[in-house]
Amino acid sequence: MSERIDIAVIGAGPAGLNAGLYAARARLAVAVFERGSPGGQVLTTSEVENYLGFESISGPELAQTFETHARNSGADIRHFVDVEKILPATDPLVGHEIVTGEGSVFAGAVIIVTGASPNKLGVPGEEQFAGRGVSYCATCDGNFFRGKNVAVIGGGDTAVEDALYLSHIVGNVTVVHRRDELRAQKVLQERLFERSNVEFAWNSKLGEVKGDDISVTGIALTDPDGNSSTSIDVHGVFVAVGLKPNTQVVPDGVKMEDGWVITDQRMHTNIPGLFAAGDIRQNALKQISVSVGESAVAATEAGRYLDEIGWDTVGIKVDAEEAVS
Repeated sequence: MSERIDIAVIGAGPAGLNAGLYAARARLAVAVFERGSPGGQVLTTSEVENYLGFESISGPELAQTFETHARNSGADIRHFVDVEKILPATDPLVGHEIVTGEGSVFAGAVIIVTGASPNKLGVPGEEQFAGRGVSYCATCDGNFFRGKNVAVIGGGDTAVEDALYLSHIVGNVTVVHRRDELRAQKVLQERLFERSNVEFAWNSKLGEVKGDDISVTGIALTDPDGNSSTSIDVHGVFVAVGLKPNTQVVPDGVKMEDGWVITDQRMHTNIPGLFAAGDIRQNALKQISVSVGESAVAATEAGRYLDEIGWDTVGIKVDAEEAVS
């Protein structure tokens, strides 16, 4: 007989772990499925300084704190379990089928929080210095480069917004773009051109990230064809060439736009009992605090949905001492 639970959470980044926490505190049987280690992209962040309550904490330490809190609340976190597909329920009281490499699980509600991944350039040194000078999030890591010189790679809205943000913090920003004009909105371009500490490397591509045993020391630039290399001394490299939502397990029929899952303000997708939150969702800001807030809404709404359909709740067993306390 297949396993039956109340809520399945797909993904164990901050959004997934928080959804597990909220569902468990509602005494619902919740399983959080993660194909790797819990924590998501937080695991690749050296320091987090913009999550309330932690002035500075390493990414792995914050991820462990999230996981421990969720587990201690009763969430069943299943790491290294690959979800192959989600089959939406034809009968809501039977539940949605979560197909994994270890078998199928049926859940009354599903919360998809599989996040998004930054597009990478694949140049030498990029992977080596990730978290040691190479970053994909200016608002996350910009403060580590206060007063230093950095480069922003890209020419779209994200790159220009990152350069504007960094210009208030760092010493000098070099925007590297493979064309001779930016693609960002004109109003953003105008603001950037006014910044005295912003320079431009036009018709250039990032060829290599250079560094020592500790961190980034510079970059090599080439022309669009990969020739005529030049070097720039920088301490940080911010790659801003877009994000790719991790939608591999999103069922057919879920409404999306430009690859991002569409929900209402209560995190409902267009398929009853299927919710989404965090970076996979079409939202304005990809940050830990946003993902955590959205996942709290999703878990709460998932519980309400189960009540509405008359789901026979599996629940979490509570021992006598805990019930009294």
